[in-house]
Amino acid sequence: MSNASLPGTLGRALLIAPPDWGRVLRFAGTAWLLALAGIWAAQQLHTHSHETLELSPLVHLLRDTSLAVPMAALALAIGGLLTAEALDRVDGDPGSVLGRVAFALVAAIAFAVLSIPGQEVHGLLFGAEEATGSWFVDTVLDSSVVLAASIAFLLPATLLRLSPWPPDDVPAPGSGRQRSAQGAAPNSSVTAIDRLGEQGVSRHA
Repeated sequence: MSNASLPGTLGRALLIAPPDWGRVLRFAGTAWLLALAGIWAAQQLHTHSHETLELSPLVHLLRDTSLAVPMAALALAIGGLLTAEALDRVDGDPGSVLGRVAFALVAAIAFAVLSIPGQEVHGLLFGAEEATGSWFVDTVLDSSVVLAASIAFLLPATLLRLSPWPPDDVPAPGSGRQRSAQGAAPNSSVTAIDRLGEQGVSRHA
């Protein structure tokens, strides 16, 4: 994959390119389920926390999941871009098992990192209060749980081809070099034929 294809890859990841609605739905569904998995896991650590407005567990889960969907979508886009760049450097195949595992891990890490400011925004919006624990310990614990839940969801989803990876516009390894070689061959042939023609004209002269 050449570097020129990376903007197209990012465009597809962010749904900027002309949409393939099947991929749009897969991307949106993956982002929503990724947010659901991470938020559900994090909420299991805070069953004794109190908010300004107490909600039922289901409504609480759906509310926080909806707020986390943009972060999950951004994590998928970051995972796609970084994985494509890394595979490009090593001439790796995005559709291989290694390529799929790499995307799942990178996107999961991105979502876990993005969940840290998300936790702070959640606390500011809803006034969540913890009974015990320092900020640092809570942050590390929450992001670790989100990371584990994200990997548990993304890894099988990507291996089973249910996530939006790999992008459609990422060529197989070496395809760019093969196309370059194929494109260079006709030019070489034309040059050789031209030289033979010039030699024939010079002999006749």
